[in-house]
Amino acid sequence: MIKRLIITAALVAAAIALAPDAHAQGVYAAWWNPRHSDVNGYGGGIRFTGSFTPVLGSDLRVSYINFSDIDASTIPVEGTVFAKLGNMYAGIGYGYYFFSGDANIDDDWGWYLLGGINIIPAPVKVFGEFKWQMLDPGNGGDLDSYAFHLGVMLGR
Repeated sequence: MIKRLIITAALVAAAIALAPDAHAQGVYAAWWNPRHSDVNGYGGGIRFTGSFTPVLGSDLRVSYINFSDIDASTIPVEGTVFAKLGNMYAGIGYGYYFFSGDANIDDDWGWYLLGGINIIPAPVKVFGEFKWQMLDPGNGGDLDSYAFHLGVMLGR
C-alpha cells in the first residue's frame, strides 16, 4: 500500500512540476462532517497546484484533520485533477488516509469530488471549496463525508 501511495504522490508531483503554466501553493482550514455521524473533524492543510492548460490543472494536498469526539485523527495525502471556468473549478481526486488515535480506524484509500471558487484573483487568491469524500476504511465504518475548505493561495 505504501508503494501505491509513493507512486501516486510522485505522479501528481511530477505532473505539477512539468505543467507548462502556472504554479501556486497555499494553506487552508478544513471542516469534515461524516454523513452517518454527529462527529465533526477540524484541521488544516497545504496545497500545491499546477496548470496543464488554461482549463485543466492538478493539485497535491496534505492535511491534518482531528475528530476530538472519537479521539481519532487522519492525515490525508491527496491528488486532484480539475477543470477551471473563470474563477470556478471542479475536480475529482484520490488519496490515502493515515488514521491514528484510540478509535483504531484502518488506513485506507478514498476518492472525492470537489468544487471551488477563487474569490480574489492572482497572485494572492482566497479560495473556498466544497468536497464530497468517499471513504470506507476497515474498523472505521462508513466515513463518507462532506467537507469545506477555506484558504489562501500564492502564485498564478
